[in-house]
Amino acid sequence: MENQRIVAEKDGTAFGRFLVTDINAHGYLNAYTDRTDITRGTAFPTTQYRPYGVQFEDAAGAFSETFSEAFSHLRVYLEPQGHGPASCAEQQRPIGFLNSVECNAAGGTDKVIYRVAPAGSPALAGEPDHTIIESGVPGQVVAYGLLSGVDELWPLRRAIEGDAGQPRLWDSAFAYAPGRNTDTDASNDFVLRGAADIRLGGEFAGHEGGGGGVPPWGFANVPGVPVGGDWLFDPAYSTAVLYDFAAEHSAGYCEYLFNPYLGDLLPASAPTTCGVVDEGSGGGCNINRGSSSSAAAPLAGLTLFALRRRRKS
Repeated sequence: MENQRIVAEKDGTAFGRFLVTDINAHGYLNAYTDRTDITRGTAFPTTQYRPYGVQFEDAAGAFSETFSEAFSHLRVYLEPQGHGPASCAEQQRPIGFLNSVECNAAGGTDKVIYRVAPAGSPALAGEPDHTIIESGVPGQVVAYGLLSGVDELWPLRRAIEGDAGQPRLWDSAFAYAPGRNTDTDASNDFVLRGAADIRLGGEFAGHEGGGGGVPPWGFANVPGVPVGGDWLFDPAYSTAVLYDFAAEHSAGYCEYLFNPYLGDLLPASAPTTCGVVDEGSGGGCNINRGSSSSAAAPLAGLTLFALRRRRKS
């Protein structure tokens, strides 16, 4: 599996204000933004941070390199026969380990343009016509639907190879350990459920092509974030490690309104709060990572997260 996370700031508009997207392509995390007020955190490799490298599409199919309410759909390239994702802006600065990034407005040969179905409805999703692809006619447009990772994938997280009575779906089992529990302030720690509840499959059990794909909760190629989990379970924390911008210092930044993955790993009465700050001034996440500061309000992984309020028990 390949993964992408979109981080947005709440600003009173319907969709919020785009901040940054980070994309896992073939095990490399690459970040893209169109904004000057977000910078690379000290944990993020310079070679994988690509500022001013995004494109957005409007309802008519026109595109812009600046986000707005009209141009609100992020344009992403997926490799034909390889499925590695990247920002469409990478056609200006190709990534060496991907096939050539070609986000042509008309599609192109052996290429399909996917646009989200109305309201993201899976019932309205289509299937590409292989005869059109084989004929070389460009510009086939297909609708795709959105599936809930909480409903479709997360319930299968404990089908770990070797466990009694479980099908062979995952291997590389690990126990989630929150990164925020390693900082200097114990008041922001998460107290997790028992060992059985936090033990998860780290990758698909298939071994074709050198190994199985990694689910969003197993993705660990994030510098400065402990192995497995934080990228999906605690996106406020992991985003703060990777990026630096002012919204981190707003009160309640690290408090989740909706986080069903994390909710399943915490006792029912536990607040998903952040605690106090040791970064010198302002509010936000207390993260022990030296001199870097951090980020904003992520919409992560396979479902949406909303921040700034405690989870109800």
